[in-house]
Amino acid sequence: MRIVSWNCNMAFRKKQQKLIETYDPDIVLIQECEISDKYHSMFENKIWKGDNVNKGIGIFSKKGFILKELQINLDVKYFQICEVNNKLLLINIWAMNDIENSEQRYIGQVSKLVNELIKTNILNRKVIIAGDFNWNKIWDKSSRRLKGSITEVVEKVKLFNIESIYHNEFNQKFGEESIPTFYMYRKRDKLYHTDYVFMSNLIQTVDFKVGKYKEWNDYSDHMPLVIEVE
Repeated sequence: MRIVSWNCNMAFRKKQQKLIETYDPDIVLIQECEISDKYHSMFENKIWKGDNVNKGIGIFSKKGFILKELQINLDVKYFQICEVNNKLLLINIWAMNDIENSEQRYIGQVSKLVNELIKTNILNRKVIIAGDFNWNKIWDKSSRRLKGSITEVVEKVKLFNIESIYHNEFNQKFGEESIPTFYMYRKRDKLYHTDYVFMSNLIQTVDFKVGKYKEWNDYSDHMPLVIEVE
């Protein structure tokens, strides 16, 4: 099963063909995508969520990969939780600014979501948590005004044997990532690692890769994260 997580920087309908031709994904977790009837026919199953029809989050899958959305009422934007074929659990996250609640911006949203999920049995299952966290450990010191940090998130999910596949595969520490996932303003010299895939150790990884700037910069300021699991 090949899964791609990508902040497409809007207008996914115009960029989906590139993603399909490059990776032939079975399931995609997309951030900043519109609700649309123009998505590729290969995406037989679709789940979308958002307040703005042009900019929400979606999980789309090929035939044979049935998505069942779990309706969990949490005061967090934006996230989705769905089951794949009643086996694997996917959590799609797009952490963003919060004008109304400044303490719950960016990583504050991810932290709150994790805290709420800990109260359930969800994190004990085969789970993949992926998306655009809009955060890196280098900013944790400035997160005192936020409710949480990525360091806290990493420590909490690790208690459930859920870890970042990138940091395990490349043997790198948080805040010292050598491969960026985000190029601010699409500038090559404004590079950060802000997108993640956390995965339960109950899942066997076959392959993991991060898209390259020269291939994806014309499409988005974020690079796709590609994971293949058994």
